[in-house]
Amino acid sequence: MFVPLRLVAWGVLLLGGCSQASLETQSMVIPASDDAQPGAPSNDGKASYRLDLVRQIDKDKLKIHRISVANDPVSGPDPKSYDAYELMDVLKLIPEFSSVSEGKSKEDYALTFVAADRFRVTIPLSQVVERKAWLAFREVDRDDGADWGTVPGAKEAVTPAPYYLLWENQKPNEWTAPNPYQILFLILERFDQVYAAAVPKQAAAQEGFRQFASVCIWCHSVNYVGGRSAHELNVPVNYTQNTETSSKEDFLKRLSGPGFCDLYGPVLGIDRGAIWDYLASMKEQKICTTADQCKQKDPL
Repeated sequence: MFVPLRLVAWGVLLLGGCSQASLETQSMVIPASDDAQPGAPSNDGKASYRLDLVRQIDKDKLKIHRISVANDPVSGPDPKSYDAYELMDVLKLIPEFSSVSEGKSKEDYALTFVAADRFRVTIPLSQVVERKAWLAFREVDRDDGADWGTVPGAKEAVTPAPYYLLWENQKPNEWTAPNPYQILFLILERFDQVYAAAVPKQAAAQEGFRQFASVCIWCHSVNYVGGRSAHELNVPVNYTQNTETSSKEDFLKRLSGPGFCDLYGPVLGIDRGAIWDYLASMKEQKICTTADQCKQKDPL
């Protein structure tokens, strides 16, 4: 592997233009049985643990913190008060957490936040251990008496419920401190599990993978690795095989509009041509080739 996976994770941090839709029952992701236990391994049997924040946490074991945060997408530059749980306290509900959060072990793990609209963002576990963060569950002292105000959604304004990630000493537009909202699940797993199916075997495509992981993977997935609020780009049909985008030239033209990638790509120095080469290389690494096969492979 030519791109250190731990470094790639730092490129998947920004939560900006990827919209998050309304919280509805049919949007619930990563189904878990009602009697599932916190930290239950994922079905693949690997060292991967998920926590259903709606059905699996014991709120009686968690201390409520009254926090004041500014510079986040909901409050803007002015401080706003929230009631929240400290993220570390929530993670300790996973029995295995203590063993992977101490010493060098934390460098090998990542924490993924999964939202109601299938948006997901992954950060290094070491960041969570070293910097205080909270899962806010309501705003405080709203004039209308509601638990939450609204934020822009894909089709309409939505609330950040049930949980909204906030950071201590957050700065404006801080790329390494994402603020996903409508969080339903936490997934704790090794880095090599998080990205394995999306890493190209071709050496020439490694740079494109790094570029893809720095922006596109926030919303898009490859072999179901990445965000799911936008299209999967490799299965069952690879994006470069799409009849509407049949050449690199067409691809570059399609990325010349007012979309999220266009706004942030230049800022982060994204090489769109390298991304095309990466996607094209992944045609040879599909995890499924038909719609029926992909239904079986799709973790969501």
